[in-house]
Amino acid sequence: MKPLLALVTLLSAAACVQHSFKSDDDDDDDDGSIWERPDDGDGNSGAGGSGNTTSSTKATSTKASTTGPTSSSSVTTGSTSQVGPTATTTTGPTGCDAEATCNDCQACSFGADCATQYDACGNNPECFALNDCLNLCQDQACIDQCVTDHAAGVDDLLGLIDCIYCDACYVTCDGAASC
Repeated sequence: MKPLLALVTLLSAAACVQHSFKSDDDDDDDDGSIWERPDDGDGNSGAGGSGNTTSSTKATSTKASTTGPTSSSSVTTGSTSQVGPTATTTTGPTGCDAEATCNDCQACSFGADCATQYDACGNNPECFALNDCLNLCQDQACIDQCVTDHAAGVDDLLGLIDCIYCDACYVTCDGAASC
């Protein structure tokens, strides 16, 4: 089977949401492939903290005295309590989504969460042909022509994109922006 690692990295996340192929018309003159997904590698991880809480009550003392025979009385009261560090549970991405980069997550998902979709695309020559055609496009007219020429590959390719960006690699590949 032909490797598909470049497949999804070259596809627009917009396809995941809209189930259609759109060109990059943001006029940012990035001159890169319109299907490349940026890999910011920021990890988007968060961490909790811990805190200490200490409270105390100062002991007091009362003394009474009288003239004549001497007697004294003393009462001391007080308490101190301390609560130590609190346990913090941090949750983050799991499975393939815990990979450091979007490309790594995609590669992981091909053998895990998205294996069925990966196999479907891998066993469909039109899915590969569509991917290869889209990799060459720089405008919407080209994209439309690729979709027309390789219509039998659209469903399998979109199924794989959906699985990766909207499920298996939702955090690492910024699925929130596209799903």
